[in-house]
Amino acid sequence: MANSPLKLDHHTHNGSNPAVPSLIETITKELYEGVLVLNGNLEIVFANRTAELMLNQPTQALLHTPLNQIFPDDQIKLLFRSREQSHRFHTEIKPSDTSPIPACVTLTTLPFTVEGLTVVSIVALPKASQWVDKIIHNERLAGLGTMGASIAHELTNPISVIGTTTSNLLEMVDGNYLNGETLKRYLRMIDTNVGRCNQLIDTLRAYTYGETLREPTSVNELIEHAVTLLDAQLVKRDNLRLNFELNPELPKVTCDPGQITQVLINLMLNARDALLPSGGEILLKTWPIPELDSVAVSVQDSGDGLPPEEKIPQLFEPFFTTKSRGRGTGLGLFIASEIVKQHNGWIRAQNRSDPSISGAQFTVMLPV
Repeated sequence: MANSPLKLDHHTHNGSNPAVPSLIETITKELYEGVLVLNGNLEIVFANRTAELMLNQPTQALLHTPLNQIFPDDQIKLLFRSREQSHRFHTEIKPSDTSPIPACVTLTTLPFTVEGLTVVSIVALPKASQWVDKIIHNERLAGLGTMGASIAHELTNPISVIGTTTSNLLEMVDGNYLNGETLKRYLRMIDTNVGRCNQLIDTLRAYTYGETLREPTSVNELIEHAVTLLDAQLVKRDNLRLNFELNPELPKVTCDPGQITQVLINLMLNARDALLPSGGEILLKTWPIPELDSVAVSVQDSGDGLPPEEKIPQLFEPFFTTKSRGRGTGLGLFIASEIVKQHNGWIRAQNRSDPSISGAQFTVMLPV
């Protein structure tokens, strides 16, 4: 028998909105996942029994509730702009009269419905925040080993200048031919390079431990920090090209600078892996998105591009990797995604839009 299109049976049952198909209601009734159905305005028109328990409210109370009363408003605003895509992300749901609960959420728009219904699947992860934070921190520490060559190179240059300048000063003092102008010039050189060492150490400290308080931060400066930590490895060792298209008029974003630096490092290392061993270009771009009160940053490579479209959402799942054995743990993009979501942002993977250039593009949006 030929397959027939799904027919929606509109009816009223237990106070449900008549636009909700009975098939969805029947299938989802006893699922252990929470299931919500949203209308075109992202208002709840159906909730299964598990969703009622998770949100601590009966269906009647949930009907026509806007989604931003359950999930962070910034996240919903970004999702609303890209409803044609399926989204899977980790966040916190806000049950009535109880503490927020970490959860994995999947949103899928049903293409065969006139009403533009969206199905939301919720899996509660009560202990997720503990292990996610631990994985993120451990990955940072592991990253320091990967960046060892860059760190050593960046420290060697200013230390070498300080040592040479100090030796010259001692020689001049011993020979009794040191004048005031020369002393000032040498002291300025020492001060500049001590500042360079302190800047690098501060960058390392922020990357390793993160900040307890989020603060207004320039995304362009964070890119500079990430490049500082990786430049020797990517350019001098791996012979890659780093190019930049950074908008100088970006508004600042409120973030943990160490964590967003980690996102940029993970994306740059992922681009590096896509280019080895043949080499190529990594392009970093920033631009404002005023209509979303957000800033965007993208890391693009000139490699072979992403896997088939149906596998792209899996790129951000833990331990999923397309790399050969020994080339990656499958945690880099997962960690980047988790950090971005914790900042109420959004991350997207796609192939580069310019058909004349192959390669992948990872774009992060952060609210200002």
